[in-house]
Amino acid sequence: MRATSLPEVLVPGARGEVSGPLGVRVHAQVGHVDHDGRSWSWTVRLARPALPRVALHLEHAVAGRAGAAGGAVTSLVLTGHPVVVLAYALPARLALGRLVRP
Repeated sequence: MRATSLPEVLVPGARGEVSGPLGVRVHAQVGHVDHDGRSWSWTVRLARPALPRVALHLEHAVAGRAGAAGGAVTSLVLTGHPVVVLAYALPARLALGRLVRP
């Protein structure tokens, strides 16, 4: 994924465009951002106006793990039309797998 026009440090209301798998481009708007709590949300819509009502809401979080091993746990909650959620779930899992290693 590649984001353009979004600030390096996310702030609520920021807008930009994200290019995802297979060259799909979406408009993105950041919702909440909690830097201390390491969570944020955003809503994306297809960049092409053919399906303007198709939107996906994503909520991300990163939580530290207790114990000697340390590390972190990530979560992603997808909300939207079931077909869109199902279509995005696998690419999202693969992308998170590249970013987060056991």
